Amino acid sequence: MKTALLLIAGSLLILIVILAVNTANFESRQIEAEPADVSAFDSGAIAERLSRGLKLHTISHSLDGPIEAEAFFALHAQLASDYPLTHKTLVRETVSDYSLLYTWEGTKPELPAALLLAHQDVVPVETGSEDAWEQPPYSGHIDATHVWGRGAMDDKGSLFCIMEAVEGLIARGYQPERTVLLAFGHDEELGGPQGATQIAELLASRGIKAEYVLDEGGAVTEGTLSMLDSPVAVIGIAEKGSVSIDLVVETLGGHSSMPPRQTGIGILSAAIATLEANPVPGGIAGPVELMFNHIGPELDFPINMVMANLWLFRPVLERVFASDPSMDAMQRTTTAATIINGGVKTNVLPSRVKATVNFRILPGDTHDSVFEHVVGTIADDRIQVTKRRESRNPSPVSPVDSLGFKAIQKTVRDYFPTAIVTPYLVMGGTDSRYYSEISTNLYRFAPFLYNNEDRERIHGTNERIAIDTLGRAAGFYTRVIELTTAPGAANSL
Repeated sequence: MKTALLLIAGSLLILIVILAVNTANFESRQIEAEPADVSAFDSGAIAERLSRGLKLHTISHSLDGPIEAEAFFALHAQLASDYPLTHKTLVRETVSDYSLLYTWEGTKPELPAALLLAHQDVVPVETGSEDAWEQPPYSGHIDATHVWGRGAMDDKGSLFCIMEAVEGLIARGYQPERTVLLAFGHDEELGGPQGATQIAELLASRGIKAEYVLDEGGAVTEGTLSMLDSPVAVIGIAEKGSVSIDLVVETLGGHSSMPPRQTGIGILSAAIATLEANPVPGGIAGPVELMFNHIGPELDFPINMVMANLWLFRPVLERVFASDPSMDAMQRTTTAATIINGGVKTNVLPSRVKATVNFRILPGDTHDSVFEHVVGTIADDRIQVTKRRESRNPSPVSPVDSLGFKAIQKTVRDYFPTAIVTPYLVMGGTDSRYYSEISTNLYRFAPFLYNNEDRERIHGTNERIAIDTLGRAAGFYTRVIELTTAPGAANSL
Protein backbone atom coordinates (compact mmCIF):
# COMPACT_ATOMS: atom_id res chain seq x y z
CA MET A 1 0.00 0.00 0.00
CA LYS A 2 2.79 2.37 0.95
CA THR A 3 4.61 1.60 -2.28
CA ALA A 4 1.48 2.34 -4.31
CA LEU A 5 1.02 5.68 -2.56
CA LEU A 6 4.63 6.58 -3.24
CA LEU A 7 4.19 5.70 -6.92
CA ILE A 8 1.06 7.87 -7.14
CA ALA A 9 2.78 10.77 -5.38
CA GLY A 10 5.82 10.43 -7.63
CA SER A 11 3.67 10.35 -10.75
CA LEU A 12 1.77 13.46 -9.64
CA LEU A 13 5.03 15.26 -8.94
CA ILE A 14 6.35 14.37 -12.40
CA LEU A 15 3.09 15.56 -13.97
CA ILE A 16 3.24 18.86 -12.08
CA VAL A 17 6.84 19.39 -13.18
CA ILE A 18 5.96 18.68 -16.85
CA LEU A 19 2.99 21.07 -16.70
CA ALA A 20 5.11 23.77 -15.06
CA VAL A 21 7.99 23.43 -17.53
CA ASN A 22 5.69 23.51 -20.55
CA THR A 23 3.91 26.58 -19.16
CA ALA A 24 7.19 28.35 -18.45
CA ASN A 25 8.37 27.63 -22.00
CA PHE A 26 5.07 28.78 -23.51
CA GLU A 27 6.53 32.03 -24.80
CA SER A 28 4.73 34.90 -26.49
CA ARG A 29 4.61 34.88 -30.26
CA GLN A 30 3.79 38.58 -30.46
CA ILE A 31 6.21 40.77 -32.41
CA GLU A 32 7.48 43.85 -30.63
CA ALA A 33 5.39 46.82 -31.73
CA GLU A 34 6.91 49.94 -33.27
CA PRO A 35 3.90 52.29 -33.22
CA ALA A 36 3.31 53.79 -36.66
CA ASP A 37 2.37 57.35 -37.56
CA VAL A 38 -1.37 57.02 -38.08
CA SER A 39 -1.75 60.65 -39.17
CA ALA A 40 0.01 60.22 -42.52
CA PHE A 41 -3.33 60.02 -44.35
CA ASP A 42 -6.27 62.43 -44.20
CA SER A 43 -9.09 60.27 -42.86
CA GLY A 44 -11.65 63.00 -43.58
CA ALA A 45 -10.69 63.17 -47.26
CA ILE A 46 -10.86 59.37 -47.55
CA ALA A 47 -14.29 59.48 -45.92
CA GLU A 48 -15.52 61.92 -48.58
CA ARG A 49 -14.34 59.67 -51.40
CA LEU A 50 -15.76 56.56 -49.74
CA SER A 51 -19.05 58.37 -49.19
CA ARG A 52 -19.43 58.98 -52.92
CA GLY A 53 -18.73 55.30 -53.58
CA LEU A 54 -21.36 54.20 -51.08
CA LYS A 55 -24.04 56.15 -52.94
CA LEU A 56 -23.59 53.83 -55.92
CA HIS A 57 -25.93 50.82 -55.84
CA THR A 58 -23.41 48.11 -56.78
CA ILE A 59 -25.79 45.45 -55.47
CA SER A 60 -25.46 41.72 -56.03
CA HIS A 61 -29.09 40.58 -56.18
CA SER A 62 -28.85 36.95 -57.27
CA LEU A 63 -26.97 34.77 -59.73
CA ASP A 64 -29.81 35.00 -62.26
CA GLY A 65 -30.91 38.50 -61.31
CA PRO A 66 -30.15 41.85 -62.95
CA ILE A 67 -26.72 43.48 -62.69
CA GLU A 68 -26.58 47.12 -61.67
CA ALA A 69 -24.36 47.89 -64.66
CA GLU A 70 -24.56 51.68 -64.49
CA ALA A 71 -23.64 51.69 -60.82
CA PHE A 72 -20.54 49.58 -61.45
CA PHE A 73 -19.50 51.78 -64.38
CA ALA A 74 -20.00 54.86 -62.22
CA LEU A 75 -17.78 53.37 -59.52
CA HIS A 76 -15.07 52.63 -62.11
CA ALA A 77 -15.27 56.23 -63.29
CA GLN A 78 -15.05 57.52 -59.74
CA LEU A 79 -11.93 55.47 -59.04
CA ALA A 80 -10.29 56.83 -62.18
CA SER A 81 -11.16 60.38 -61.15
CA ASP A 82 -10.22 60.06 -57.47
CA TYR A 83 -6.94 58.23 -58.07
CA PRO A 84 -5.39 59.73 -61.21
CA LEU A 85 -1.79 58.70 -60.46
CA THR A 86 -2.85 55.10 -59.99
CA HIS A 87 -4.65 55.10 -63.31
CA LYS A 88 -1.72 56.76 -65.03
CA THR A 89 0.85 54.34 -63.60
CA LEU A 90 -0.96 51.01 -63.34
CA VAL A 91 -2.55 49.03 -66.16
CA ARG A 92 -6.27 48.58 -65.54
CA GLU A 93 -8.19 45.71 -67.16
CA THR A 94 -11.87 44.91 -66.97
CA VAL A 95 -12.75 41.25 -66.46
CA SER A 96 -16.23 39.85 -67.05
CA ASP A 97 -17.43 43.39 -67.84
CA TYR A 98 -17.43 44.66 -64.24
CA SER A 99 -14.47 43.27 -62.26
CA LEU A 100 -11.20 45.21 -62.20
CA LEU A 101 -7.59 44.03 -62.34
CA TYR A 102 -4.77 46.53 -61.82
CA THR A 103 -1.11 45.72 -62.55
CA TRP A 104 1.77 47.79 -61.15
CA GLU A 105 4.79 46.21 -62.77
CA GLY A 106 7.83 45.90 -60.54
CA THR A 107 11.48 46.38 -61.40
CA LYS A 108 11.87 42.60 -61.06
CA PRO A 109 8.69 41.26 -62.66
CA GLU A 110 10.05 37.73 -62.48
CA LEU A 111 9.41 37.74 -58.72
CA PRO A 112 6.05 36.41 -57.47
CA ALA A 113 3.61 39.32 -57.22
CA ALA A 114 1.88 40.90 -54.24
CA LEU A 115 -1.88 40.49 -54.74
CA LEU A 116 -4.42 42.58 -52.79
CA LEU A 117 -8.13 41.85 -53.08
CA ALA A 118 -11.38 43.67 -52.33
CA HIS A 119 -14.85 43.55 -53.85
CA GLN A 120 -17.07 46.22 -55.33
CA ASP A 121 -20.46 44.62 -54.76
CA VAL A 122 -22.68 44.83 -51.70
CA VAL A 123 -25.59 42.77 -50.40
CA PRO A 124 -29.10 44.19 -50.78
CA VAL A 125 -30.79 45.98 -47.91
CA GLU A 126 -33.51 43.74 -46.53
CA THR A 127 -36.90 44.84 -47.80
CA GLY A 128 -38.87 46.50 -45.04
CA SER A 129 -35.81 47.32 -42.92
CA GLU A 130 -35.10 50.70 -44.51
CA ASP A 131 -36.89 52.66 -41.79
CA ALA A 132 -34.73 50.96 -39.14
CA TRP A 133 -31.61 52.60 -40.55
CA GLU A 134 -30.52 55.71 -38.68
CA GLN A 135 -29.28 57.07 -42.01
CA PRO A 136 -30.53 56.03 -45.48
CA PRO A 137 -28.57 52.92 -46.51
CA TYR A 138 -27.21 54.36 -49.76
CA SER A 139 -26.76 57.94 -48.62
CA GLY A 140 -23.07 57.75 -47.77
CA HIS A 141 -23.95 60.05 -44.89
CA ILE A 142 -21.01 61.47 -42.95
CA ASP A 143 -21.43 62.59 -39.36
CA ALA A 144 -18.81 63.56 -36.79
CA THR A 145 -17.53 59.99 -36.34
CA HIS A 146 -18.73 57.64 -39.09
CA VAL A 147 -19.49 57.11 -42.76
CA TRP A 148 -22.85 55.35 -43.13
CA GLY A 149 -24.00 53.07 -45.90
CA ARG A 150 -24.29 49.58 -47.26
CA GLY A 151 -20.79 48.38 -48.11
CA ALA A 152 -18.90 50.69 -45.75
CA MET A 153 -17.56 47.68 -43.85
CA ASP A 154 -18.05 45.01 -46.50
CA ASP A 155 -16.06 45.80 -48.53
CA LYS A 156 -15.75 49.28 -50.07
CA GLY A 157 -13.87 50.53 -47.04
CA SER A 158 -11.01 48.15 -47.85
CA LEU A 159 -11.19 48.90 -51.56
CA PHE A 160 -10.86 52.65 -51.14
CA CYS A 161 -8.08 52.35 -48.55
CA ILE A 162 -6.07 50.07 -50.86
CA MET A 163 -6.43 52.67 -53.61
CA GLU A 164 -5.38 55.42 -51.18
CA ALA A 165 -2.24 53.44 -50.33
CA VAL A 166 -1.22 52.95 -53.95
CA GLU A 167 -1.95 56.55 -54.87
CA GLY A 168 0.14 57.76 -51.93
CA LEU A 169 3.08 55.50 -52.79
CA ILE A 170 3.13 56.71 -56.39
CA ALA A 171 2.92 60.34 -55.24
CA ARG A 172 6.17 60.00 -53.36
CA GLY A 173 7.93 58.22 -56.20
CA TYR A 174 7.81 54.67 -54.87
CA GLN A 175 8.63 51.87 -57.31
CA PRO A 176 8.01 48.27 -56.20
CA GLU A 177 10.56 45.57 -56.83
CA ARG A 178 7.94 42.86 -57.21
CA THR A 179 4.78 43.50 -59.20
CA VAL A 180 1.72 44.64 -57.27
CA LEU A 181 -1.70 43.37 -58.40
CA LEU A 182 -5.07 44.71 -57.27
CA ALA A 183 -8.12 42.55 -57.98
CA PHE A 184 -11.59 43.93 -57.27
CA GLY A 185 -14.36 41.44 -58.03
CA HIS A 186 -17.94 42.42 -58.71
CA ASP A 187 -19.87 39.40 -57.42
CA GLU A 188 -18.20 38.23 -54.21
CA GLU A 189 -21.53 38.33 -52.40
CA LEU A 190 -22.80 35.73 -54.88
CA GLY A 191 -19.76 33.48 -54.52
CA GLY A 192 -17.55 35.14 -57.13
CA PRO A 193 -18.39 32.96 -60.19
CA GLN A 194 -17.72 35.70 -62.76
CA GLY A 195 -15.43 37.98 -60.78
CA ALA A 196 -12.68 36.40 -58.69
CA THR A 197 -13.00 33.09 -60.50
CA GLN A 198 -12.34 34.67 -63.89
CA ILE A 199 -9.56 36.96 -62.63
CA ALA A 200 -7.78 33.99 -61.06
CA GLU A 201 -8.11 31.98 -64.24
CA LEU A 202 -6.77 34.91 -66.27
CA LEU A 203 -3.72 35.25 -64.02
CA ALA A 204 -3.10 31.51 -64.09
CA SER A 205 -3.29 31.47 -67.90
CA ARG A 206 -0.54 34.09 -67.93
CA GLY A 207 1.64 31.99 -65.66
CA ILE A 208 1.51 34.61 -62.88
CA LYS A 209 2.31 33.54 -59.33
CA ALA A 210 1.79 35.57 -56.17
CA GLU A 211 4.05 35.64 -53.12
CA TYR A 212 0.89 36.18 -51.08
CA VAL A 213 -2.77 37.17 -51.40
CA LEU A 214 -4.42 39.57 -48.93
CA ASP A 215 -8.22 39.67 -48.81
CA GLU A 216 -10.95 40.56 -46.30
CA GLY A 217 -12.07 38.04 -43.69
CA GLY A 218 -10.34 38.96 -40.44
CA ALA A 219 -10.11 42.21 -38.47
CA VAL A 220 -9.08 43.67 -35.14
CA THR A 221 -11.83 42.73 -32.70
CA GLU A 222 -12.82 43.93 -29.24
CA GLY A 223 -14.83 41.82 -26.83
CA THR A 224 -14.34 38.57 -28.74
CA LEU A 225 -12.53 36.78 -25.93
CA SER A 226 -13.66 37.52 -22.38
CA MET A 227 -10.35 36.15 -21.11
CA LEU A 228 -8.42 38.98 -22.80
CA ASP A 229 -8.67 42.70 -22.16
CA SER A 230 -6.64 43.47 -25.28
CA PRO A 231 -8.09 43.62 -28.80
CA VAL A 232 -7.45 40.49 -30.87
CA ALA A 233 -6.35 40.78 -34.50
CA VAL A 234 -7.40 37.63 -36.33
CA ILE A 235 -5.68 36.80 -39.63
CA GLY A 236 -7.51 34.14 -41.58
CA ILE A 237 -5.19 31.39 -42.82
CA ALA A 238 -7.96 29.12 -44.09
CA GLU A 239 -11.70 29.13 -44.62
CA LYS A 240 -14.33 26.48 -44.28
CA GLY A 241 -15.99 24.83 -47.24
CA SER A 242 -19.69 24.21 -47.69
CA VAL A 243 -21.99 21.52 -48.99
CA SER A 244 -25.77 21.23 -48.94
CA ILE A 245 -27.27 17.74 -49.03
CA ASP A 246 -30.89 17.00 -49.91
CA LEU A 247 -32.80 14.23 -48.15
CA VAL A 248 -35.97 12.98 -49.87
CA VAL A 249 -38.52 10.43 -48.67
CA GLU A 250 -41.25 9.17 -51.04
CA THR A 251 -44.16 7.12 -49.70
CA LEU A 252 -47.66 6.15 -50.84
CA GLY A 253 -49.29 8.96 -48.91
CA GLY A 254 -52.96 8.56 -48.07
CA HIS A 255 -55.45 9.65 -45.43
CA SER A 256 -54.19 10.65 -41.99
CA SER A 257 -56.85 8.45 -40.34
CA MET A 258 -54.92 5.31 -41.32
CA PRO A 259 -51.22 6.23 -41.06
CA PRO A 260 -48.36 3.73 -41.22
CA ARG A 261 -46.21 3.19 -38.14
CA GLN A 262 -43.82 5.85 -39.48
CA THR A 263 -44.87 8.50 -41.99
CA GLY A 264 -42.59 10.13 -44.54
CA ILE A 265 -42.25 13.13 -42.25
CA GLY A 266 -41.41 10.82 -39.35
CA ILE A 267 -38.74 9.02 -41.38
CA LEU A 268 -37.19 12.30 -42.47
CA SER A 269 -37.35 13.81 -38.97
CA ALA A 270 -35.61 10.78 -37.50
CA ALA A 271 -32.85 11.07 -40.09
CA ILE A 272 -32.26 14.76 -39.27
CA ALA A 273 -32.23 14.00 -35.54
CA THR A 274 -29.69 11.23 -36.15
CA LEU A 275 -27.43 13.58 -38.09
CA GLU A 276 -27.64 16.22 -35.37
CA ALA A 277 -26.86 13.65 -32.67
CA ASN A 278 -23.90 12.28 -34.63
CA PRO A 279 -21.94 15.21 -36.10
CA VAL A 280 -18.85 14.79 -38.22
CA PRO A 281 -15.95 14.04 -35.84
CA GLY A 282 -13.75 17.04 -35.15
CA GLY A 283 -11.18 18.30 -32.70
CA ILE A 284 -8.69 21.02 -31.88
CA ALA A 285 -6.14 20.94 -34.70
CA GLY A 286 -4.83 22.97 -37.63
CA PRO A 287 -5.74 26.69 -37.60
CA VAL A 288 -7.51 26.45 -34.24
CA GLU A 289 -4.50 24.90 -32.53
CA LEU A 290 -2.29 27.58 -34.09
CA MET A 291 -4.66 30.21 -32.69
CA PHE A 292 -4.30 28.71 -29.21
CA ASN A 293 -0.52 28.77 -29.58
CA HIS A 294 -0.61 32.51 -30.34
CA ILE A 295 -3.24 33.55 -27.80
CA GLY A 296 -2.37 31.12 -24.99
CA PRO A 297 0.85 32.79 -23.82
CA GLU A 298 -1.03 36.09 -23.35
CA LEU A 299 -3.56 34.54 -20.95
CA ASP A 300 -3.32 34.36 -17.17
CA PHE A 301 -2.77 31.22 -15.12
CA PRO A 302 -4.30 28.63 -15.15
CA ILE A 303 -5.69 29.11 -18.68
CA ASN A 304 -2.21 29.55 -20.13
CA MET A 305 -1.19 26.26 -18.50
CA VAL A 306 -4.11 24.51 -20.19
CA MET A 307 -3.16 25.96 -23.58
CA ALA A 308 0.49 25.02 -23.07
CA ASN A 309 -0.42 21.41 -22.35
CA LEU A 310 -2.93 20.41 -25.01
CA TRP A 311 -1.43 16.93 -24.95
CA LEU A 312 -3.26 16.51 -21.64
CA PHE A 313 -6.16 18.96 -21.74
CA ARG A 314 -7.22 18.68 -25.40
CA PRO A 315 -10.17 16.31 -24.68
CA VAL A 316 -11.44 18.60 -21.93
CA LEU A 317 -11.25 21.68 -24.16
CA GLU A 318 -12.98 19.86 -26.99
CA ARG A 319 -15.88 18.98 -24.71
CA VAL A 320 -16.09 22.58 -23.50
CA PHE A 321 -16.08 23.80 -27.11
CA ALA A 322 -18.81 21.32 -28.04
CA SER A 323 -21.18 23.00 -25.58
CA ASP A 324 -20.94 26.40 -27.34
CA PRO A 325 -22.12 26.62 -30.98
CA SER A 326 -19.71 29.41 -31.96
CA MET A 327 -16.74 27.56 -30.44
CA ASP A 328 -17.83 24.14 -31.70
CA ALA A 329 -17.92 25.52 -35.25
CA MET A 330 -14.17 26.12 -34.98
CA GLN A 331 -13.36 22.48 -34.31
CA ARG A 332 -15.68 20.50 -36.55
CA THR A 333 -17.74 20.37 -39.71
CA THR A 334 -21.11 21.72 -38.60
CA THR A 335 -24.54 20.26 -39.33
CA ALA A 336 -27.54 22.53 -39.89
CA ALA A 337 -30.95 21.50 -41.23
CA THR A 338 -32.01 24.66 -43.06
CA ILE A 339 -34.97 23.79 -45.34
CA ILE A 340 -37.82 21.31 -44.96
CA ASN A 341 -40.88 20.80 -47.18
CA GLY A 342 -43.78 18.37 -47.06
CA GLY A 343 -47.49 18.26 -46.47
CA VAL A 344 -50.31 20.40 -47.83
CA LYS A 345 -53.31 19.52 -45.65
CA THR A 346 -53.87 18.47 -42.08
CA ASN A 347 -55.61 15.19 -42.98
CA VAL A 348 -53.39 14.13 -45.90
CA LEU A 349 -50.17 12.14 -45.58
CA PRO A 350 -47.60 13.70 -47.91
CA SER A 351 -46.24 11.35 -50.55
CA ARG A 352 -43.00 13.31 -50.81
CA VAL A 353 -41.06 15.18 -48.15
CA LYS A 354 -37.70 16.86 -48.56
CA ALA A 355 -35.12 18.49 -46.30
CA THR A 356 -31.85 20.23 -46.98
CA VAL A 357 -28.97 20.02 -44.53
CA ASN A 358 -26.06 22.45 -44.83
CA PHE A 359 -22.58 21.51 -43.66
CA ARG A 360 -19.74 24.00 -43.19
CA ILE A 361 -16.66 21.90 -43.83
CA LEU A 362 -13.57 21.96 -41.62
CA PRO A 363 -10.15 21.80 -43.30
CA GLY A 364 -9.24 18.11 -43.38
CA ASP A 365 -12.77 17.09 -44.41
CA THR A 366 -14.17 17.30 -47.96
CA HIS A 367 -17.66 17.49 -49.43
CA ASP A 368 -17.22 13.86 -50.53
CA SER A 369 -16.29 12.70 -47.03
CA VAL A 370 -19.24 14.64 -45.59
CA PHE A 371 -21.58 12.97 -48.08
CA GLU A 372 -20.24 9.55 -47.06
CA HIS A 373 -20.76 10.48 -43.41
CA VAL A 374 -24.40 11.41 -44.09
CA VAL A 375 -25.16 8.20 -45.97
CA GLY A 376 -23.45 6.05 -43.36
CA THR A 377 -25.01 7.83 -40.40
CA ILE A 378 -28.58 7.74 -41.71
CA ALA A 379 -28.21 4.17 -43.02
CA ASP A 380 -31.77 4.11 -44.31
CA ASP A 381 -32.53 2.97 -47.84
CA ARG A 382 -35.91 4.74 -47.73
CA ILE A 383 -34.13 8.08 -47.89
CA GLN A 384 -32.66 9.42 -51.13
CA VAL A 385 -29.47 11.38 -50.40
CA THR A 386 -28.22 13.88 -53.00
CA LYS A 387 -25.37 16.36 -52.88
CA ARG A 388 -26.07 19.76 -54.42
CA ARG A 389 -23.74 20.99 -57.14
CA GLU A 390 -22.75 24.27 -55.49
CA SER A 391 -20.58 22.53 -52.90
CA ARG A 392 -17.01 23.66 -52.26
CA ASN A 393 -14.15 22.15 -50.31
CA PRO A 394 -12.37 24.10 -47.56
CA SER A 395 -9.38 26.12 -48.63
CA PRO A 396 -5.83 24.92 -48.03
CA VAL A 397 -4.27 26.09 -44.76
CA SER A 398 -1.69 28.80 -45.41
CA PRO A 399 1.60 28.90 -43.46
CA VAL A 400 2.39 31.40 -40.72
CA ASP A 401 6.10 31.64 -41.53
CA SER A 402 5.76 33.16 -45.02
CA LEU A 403 6.77 36.67 -46.06
CA GLY A 404 3.12 37.65 -46.46
CA PHE A 405 2.02 36.52 -43.00
CA LYS A 406 5.05 38.06 -41.30
CA ALA A 407 4.45 41.40 -43.08
CA ILE A 408 0.77 41.43 -42.10
CA GLN A 409 1.56 40.42 -38.52
CA LYS A 410 4.27 43.07 -38.19
CA THR A 411 2.11 45.80 -39.66
CA VAL A 412 -0.86 44.95 -37.46
CA ARG A 413 1.35 45.25 -34.39
CA ASP A 414 2.69 48.63 -35.57
CA TYR A 415 -0.74 50.09 -36.39
CA PHE A 416 -2.62 48.40 -33.52
CA PRO A 417 0.10 48.14 -30.83
CA THR A 418 -2.17 46.77 -28.10
CA ALA A 419 -3.66 44.00 -30.27
CA ILE A 420 -2.82 40.32 -29.87
CA VAL A 421 -2.22 38.90 -33.36
CA THR A 422 -3.28 35.36 -34.16
CA PRO A 423 -4.06 33.13 -37.14
CA TYR A 424 -7.58 31.80 -37.27
CA LEU A 425 -10.15 29.89 -39.33
CA VAL A 426 -12.65 31.95 -41.35
CA MET A 427 -16.16 30.51 -41.05
CA GLY A 428 -17.50 32.06 -44.26
CA GLY A 429 -16.21 32.28 -47.81
CA THR A 430 -14.10 34.96 -49.49
CA ASP A 431 -12.77 35.58 -52.98
CA SER A 432 -9.29 34.51 -51.84
CA ARG A 433 -10.11 30.82 -52.15
CA TYR A 434 -10.08 31.06 -55.96
CA TYR A 435 -6.41 32.07 -55.97
CA SER A 436 -4.99 28.84 -54.54
CA GLU A 437 -3.35 28.06 -57.91
CA ILE A 438 -1.75 31.49 -57.91
CA SER A 439 -0.33 31.29 -54.38
CA THR A 440 -0.10 28.99 -51.37
CA ASN A 441 -0.08 32.00 -49.05
CA LEU A 442 -3.69 33.22 -48.81
CA TYR A 443 -4.50 35.59 -45.93
CA ARG A 444 -7.72 37.25 -44.86
CA PHE A 445 -7.54 40.46 -42.87
CA ALA A 446 -8.99 43.98 -43.10
CA PRO A 447 -7.29 46.63 -40.91
CA PHE A 448 -10.35 47.90 -39.05
CA LEU A 449 -11.24 47.77 -35.34
CA TYR A 450 -14.69 46.30 -34.63
CA ASN A 451 -16.56 45.53 -31.43
CA ASN A 452 -19.43 43.07 -31.08
CA GLU A 453 -22.02 45.70 -32.03
CA ASP A 454 -20.04 46.68 -35.12
CA ARG A 455 -19.85 43.10 -36.37
CA GLU A 456 -23.63 42.79 -36.29
CA ARG A 457 -23.86 45.68 -38.77
CA ILE A 458 -22.09 43.70 -41.52
CA HIS A 459 -24.87 42.57 -43.89
CA GLY A 460 -27.25 44.04 -41.31
CA THR A 461 -28.89 47.32 -40.43
CA ASN A 462 -26.97 50.57 -39.90
CA GLU A 463 -23.72 49.51 -41.53
CA ARG A 464 -21.10 52.18 -40.97
CA ILE A 465 -17.36 52.65 -40.54
CA ALA A 466 -15.45 54.94 -38.19
CA ILE A 467 -13.77 57.85 -39.99
CA ASP A 468 -10.64 57.75 -37.86
CA THR A 469 -9.95 54.14 -38.91
CA LEU A 470 -9.69 55.01 -42.61
CA GLY A 471 -6.31 56.76 -42.47
CA ARG A 472 -4.96 53.98 -40.29
CA ALA A 473 -6.15 51.38 -42.81
CA ALA A 474 -4.58 53.23 -45.74
CA GLY A 475 -1.34 53.36 -43.78
CA PHE A 476 -1.59 49.65 -43.05
CA TYR A 477 -1.90 48.73 -46.74
CA THR A 478 0.94 51.11 -47.58
CA ARG A 479 3.25 49.44 -45.08
CA VAL A 480 2.35 45.89 -46.16
CA ILE A 481 3.12 46.78 -49.77
CA GLU A 482 6.43 48.34 -48.75
CA LEU A 483 7.49 45.41 -46.57
CA THR A 484 6.78 42.92 -49.33
CA THR A 485 7.85 44.79 -52.45
CA ALA A 486 10.67 47.22 -51.51
CA PRO A 487 14.24 46.00 -52.14
CA GLY A 488 15.57 44.44 -48.95
CA ALA A 489 12.55 45.39 -46.84
CA ALA A 490 11.74 41.76 -46.09
CA ASN A 491 15.05 41.43 -44.24
CA SER A 492 13.53 43.41 -41.37
CA LEU A 493 10.88 40.74 -40.75
